[in-house]
Amino acid sequence: MIIVNKKEQKEKFIELANLIKECSQTFSEALVASDHKQLVDKIFKLEARGDEIQIELDSHYAQEKNIPYLALDRARLLRRIDDTLDEFVLASRNLNIFSSSLPKDFSTKTAGISENVAILGSYLSKAIEVIFADFQDCLVLVEKIEDLRDKIFDAVFTIEGEYFKTIDTSSGWKPFFSLTEILKRTVACVVAMKNTSEVLTLMVYKYD
Repeated sequence: MIIVNKKEQKEKFIELANLIKECSQTFSEALVASDHKQLVDKIFKLEARGDEIQIELDSHYAQEKNIPYLALDRARLLRRIDDTLDEFVLASRNLNIFSSSLPKDFSTKTAGISENVAILGSYLSKAIEVIFADFQDCLVLVEKIEDLRDKIFDAVFTIEGEYFKTIDTSSGWKPFFSLTEILKRTVACVVAMKNTSEVLTLMVYKYD
């Protein structure tokens, strides 16, 4: 039987927050790297550690007979964090499949998206950490996440549109298809991080 007190819960959520930060930074690097194998392997290991923490916290919540509302909300937050880490693994696997067929200037064109994915992950990591201490600071970070999410979406649509208009179809659609698949999975990571931040927003409104 696993017993997790309040202090240990906080420490485990902060560790999960750091895993999100590391995953986002690592995926950001992998997205524009010429050789991303080691980076992708690192993401797999980070997600595996996240699963271990989730199992520990799930076991704790499962043994509570009269689970308080705060614990329920933390359990919801745990689900969203797990979804986020899973999305980074899926995006990494996707990168392994399609990166060899990408347009030659993909790394240059997506450098801004790559950078912002890492920044968004750092915002979310910090928001998870500060919700244990300052609700208002958490809300500020959540707003930054929403703004950055919109910038990433705009950049993705712009890049896809530019490639679609200028692609040389005589060489086939493989480069464009690879580009859209990788950007689609990148967007899924961004959406997962935004969904996680929404749980934080609801927690602030509920307990502030």
